[in-house]
Amino acid sequence: MQYEDAQQNIKALSDILTKAKPEKDRNAKAKIKTPFNICVLGEVSDEGLIMEELQQYFTKHGIGTNDWNIRFYNNIKLQNADVLRSLVKGQSKFDLIITGQIHHHSGKGNKKANIISELKNEKYVPHRVGSEPTDLLTPEKTLTAIDHFLSSS
Repeated sequence: MQYEDAQQNIKALSDILTKAKPEKDRNAKAKIKTPFNICVLGEVSDEGLIMEELQQYFTKHGIGTNDWNIRFYNNIKLQNADVLRSLVKGQSKFDLIITGQIHHHSGKGNKKANIISELKNEKYVPHRVGSEPTDLLTPEKTLTAIDHFLSSS
């Protein structure tokens, strides 16, 4: 008798979870506009691994390979190029900026001494701090930053 009750409970829970998950996925799909372009400023642990994890993440949310993109700007590019000019709202192709490990907090075209403080200015595309400026940005931290962005928008 207990065995049959346990089987019925498991079946009932399984049915509930199966029905709940597609609803969650539908809501997630609606929140991600395509094309979705991400800009990463600073050093990362492994660009290839981050891209693989993002591919899996976006596939789970029904976003195709050609409907998202990520661009990495390491510390050398930040120092030598005016990257911030390409991150202004309305003029930028990016939807989200994620910051990684940044050795030198100021960059070319930066009006403030700190890039993260500069990005808080309303004229820039929304950003999330993916990792502390002293730590490399990992795939897990990247996904967390994207989740926080999507849940807040």
